[in-house]
Amino acid sequence: IIQMKKLPEVVKIKKDIYSTYRTYLSDYVDFIDTDLSICTPTYPEILVNNPEKLHNKLKEHYIGTRRAYSSLSNQPYHSRWSTSTPVTDKLSSHALMLPAQADLTSTDIAYIAEKVKNAL
Repeated sequence: IIQMKKLPEVVKIKKDIYSTYRTYLSDYVDFIDTDLSICTPTYPEILVNNPEKLHNKLKEHYIGTRRAYSSLSNQPYHSRWSTSTPVTDKLSSHALMLPAQADLTSTDIAYIAEKVKNAL
């Protein structure tokens, strides 16, 4: 119950983190559009030409990122229901999730954004 009481604060923090990344990086990368009035992003997802290269560059600075998940139809368990997912396939091949833990400061986000810009 205590965690549920903290939920509105965590939602606000997550939306602020997403918005701050967009402020710093919108001229450099594309974002997966997220309507903050109806959705709270867990991790801000950016779209770049070579997400693996960017992931490795950020890792050199101890910045953890994660590649976007591929379509569930590509997973072995779901293969019998496999369908074509061209939009998901395109997004997952270009998407990278940026750090967004709730204790990330604006200084942390500025640092990460600067490293993203330098690595592109």
